[in-house]
Amino acid sequence: MQHIPLILPTLVVLAVVWAEWRHTRWVAWVALVASFVLLVGVLRYPTLSAQEVTEFAATHFALALVVARTIGAACFLWYVVRTIRTVGVPW
Repeated sequence: MQHIPLILPTLVVLAVVWAEWRHTRWVAWVALVASFVLLVGVLRYPTLSAQEVTEFAATHFALALVVARTIGAACFLWYVVRTIRTVGVPW
């Protein structure tokens, strides 16, 4: 679990963009910006994990990458909570 390629979080955030585009447009836009930063990291360092990129990259890009990962995780959690609230839990 230590070496997760950066492409996997990028794909998850892009899936959030796709899922939230009709429901919550501002979350989709924020996730789209975060996925753009993550995609730049994927294209620049294709085989490295996010932790390795933050060690090797320039300080400004590493900070942007950390912020993008945090925003992407927040958008993913928003999607999960919104889905649970709209579908309803049958407990």
